[in-house]
Amino acid sequence: MIWLNSHFSRQFEFKNENPDSGELLKQLNNFKHLIGVEMFSFLPFQFNPTVNGGLKELSSMDFSEFKRLVDVDFSSFDEMQKPGLEKMAFSTVVNRFFIKDFKQDFIVSNSKTKDFIFFVREGDWVLVKKVKADSPREDILFTLSGSMETLQAKTAQLSTGKWIEFQIELQRIEPKRAGFSNISKALNQLGKFEFSRFSEEPSTLKEYAFYYVLNKAGFPPFITREEVSMVYPQFKIVKPRGRISKK
Repeated sequence: MIWLNSHFSRQFEFKNENPDSGELLKQLNNFKHLIGVEMFSFLPFQFNPTVNGGLKELSSMDFSEFKRLVDVDFSSFDEMQKPGLEKMAFSTVVNRFFIKDFKQDFIVSNSKTKDFIFFVREGDWVLVKKVKADSPREDILFTLSGSMETLQAKTAQLSTGKWIEFQIELQRIEPKRAGFSNISKALNQLGKFEFSRFSEEPSTLKEYAFYYVLNKAGFPPFITREEVSMVYPQFKIVKPRGRISKK
């Protein structure tokens, strides 16, 4: 069962009591991409960087070049918030490189609804998210970031019948420690990765692999719950309600 009813400036509606796996993957990917755009509307600061190129260009940069793209003034914020705010700004810049390589298409309807409601049941996996559109900005951002983390993994799992084997291969090339200097090697190795070994339609797996590696390097391409909790310490990161099967 899947029931999605979204929200805010873009609208997305889909209801299906029993979608097949291909239709479920398609709809979850659309919803994931929608969230990936919407979350940046709820940052606690205004920032819309322009970058030249995609992840190949990102991997050729040094950290000083990258940091020059982060043109945000955090002086009006509390000192305790600034590390998290900077990480959010880094993620925003990385996102702009990321989406140049992974185009984001949306199913958009003309309906108007104010609430973000997301319910999916697939086998023994359940994900439920709900937040009012007039909720505080940070509440919405925390919900969207948690949804993104869950959906990235779940869509990748649904796109392959060799999920465990894929994870093992991916872990072999992931950065062993966080650091901007580790991005280049990992992305270059991913460029040689044979995604077609694991899926007949490998685009979702490829997107997840780059997302995963960038996260491991400490430069995620989307806002994370950790970043939100660094800025707004009232949020505690708990085990998500959506469970990713190990099978």
